[in-house]
Amino acid sequence: MLIEDKIIKKLVSEYKIARSVITFKEIVNHLSKYIYNYARKVFGVNHEIAMDFYLYYIERIENILLKYNETETKFITWFTYTLRNGYLNYIDYKKRKEIRKQFRPEYDCIKRIA
Repeated sequence: MLIEDKIIKKLVSEYKIARSVITFKEIVNHLSKYIYNYARKVFGVNHEIAMDFYLYYIERIENILLKYNETETKFITWFTYTLRNGYLNYIDYKKRKEIRKQFRPEYDCIKRIA
């Protein structure tokens, strides 16, 4: 699960210029295990929650990568910081979703039927 700094920085730089789907898939391939394992190891969550977070984060990863500015700092340091913030945002998202369910159960029923 080693993420080579020079390789990932080069891929992200190329993606930011060309927006190549192939490059994007390669980046995601390099980072996928790290994203999944981050939630498992740092927050001690089970497989289901780690997968849910993984999907939540992957939906946002393009915008996250586009915000990356290359520096002397290792990419993984920056990326881990974004994962931490992403996980905290994910927890808030889940809480808001749960609150909405409690206060609008009839809306959810209608939404499922439609």
